[in-house]
Amino acid sequence: MVVFAGFAAGDLLIIKQLGVGLAIAVLLDATLIRLLLTPALMTLLKERNWAGPAFAQRASRKLWHY
Repeated sequence: MVVFAGFAAGDLLIIKQLGVGLAIAVLLDATLIRLLLTPALMTLLKERNWAGPAFAQRASRKLWHY
């Protein structure tokens, strides 16, 4: 985000617009998606959250005892 904010300090208008837009997009992705929606979906999906092959699921159950 710091790099894109640096673009916003540039001289050309198109570079400023690009910098501000990308900085906002990164901020939204980091906060809304990764901090709120991903943990909420993992909690809701529980067992279905794991999408690995069957042998990996068996190994995971043995390792973590669930």
